[in-house]
Amino acid sequence: STLPYLDTYVPSEIFVHRLAAVLKIFRSISIYALDETSYSPPAGTAVDYYGQLPSGTTATETELGIKSSFMDGRISTDFAWFKEPQSNSSVTSTVDSPITGRQYVTQTGLTTLAEGVDGDATVTITPDWQVIATFYAGHNRNQLGVPISESYDNSWSIFTRYGFSRTGPLRGLALGG
Repeated sequence: STLPYLDTYVPSEIFVHRLAAVLKIFRSISIYALDETSYSPPAGTAVDYYGQLPSGTTATETELGIKSSFMDGRISTDFAWFKEPQSNSSVTSTVDSPITGRQYVTQTGLTTLAEGVDGDATVTITPDWQVIATFYAGHNRNQLGVPISESYDNSWSIFTRYGFSRTGPLRGLALGG
């Protein structure tokens, strides 16, 4: 940061929305659609090449999915496709000197922050025992199409949970793994 530190008020305004629709196809199956935007104002004291504050980052997420529940909820599923393009992300490109600490940023333009499919299935084997399986197949890429650090393209998991009887001495206790 610059020394001495001076706070700066920079007004930033944008319209954001979240719209969703759910359609029940059958008694046990629903489909849904979601469209939403988000906005992050520019952070810090970084400026672009011309000495101006960069514009904020905007993202729009679109999601389509299907949900089901069978046998009075003992078997349920949730599957979705999603995409989240982002525009005007700022990437720190250089620092002019250690004395002033002024950072310069470069606007990246349009990137696809995340895109893929995910889902889960839950089966209640007994009233006290559940098995849950999940999966994700997608990607997080930067403006050059390179995977974002510490992100992953695929995952799956299986989890089981046993909740002790509501009438026994261990009521309220559950074990899972």
